[in-house]
Amino acid sequence: ESVGHERIAANERVSEEAEQTARVLMEDESDNTVERHLWRALLRVGLVNSIATCSYSRAGRTDSGVSALGQVIGVRVKSNTTPPASGSMEIDYLSLLNSALPDDIRATSWAPAAEPVQDDREEEEG
Repeated sequence: ESVGHERIAANERVSEEAEQTARVLMEDESDNTVERHLWRALLRVGLVNSIATCSYSRAGRTDSGVSALGQVIGVRVKSNTTPPASGSMEIDYLSLLNSALPDDIRATSWAPAAEPVQDDREEEEG
């Protein structure tokens, strides 16, 4: 059985404790960022083979001091259905991803996404 790929948008929630100890910035040298935890989880559970090839994108403010609550990412992940759908035959992305995330970081929803999530910083810089 072949495995398809689904582009999804996922909403993540971060507890206040995590907000104080982890930043979303990837430019930071620290390994303790929400985004790095998310990447590790995606790889660990096998939803992606490589961050470089999964069409990863993010939307929302990620600079230091800005809340990580409600950040949205876009990523191409493995899918059980062709064409991909949000029905009962699809992979339980939330349970799978949350099983590999720290307790204070949660993916709270997902939806099929046709286009990459726009990175707001690109518009601000352009």
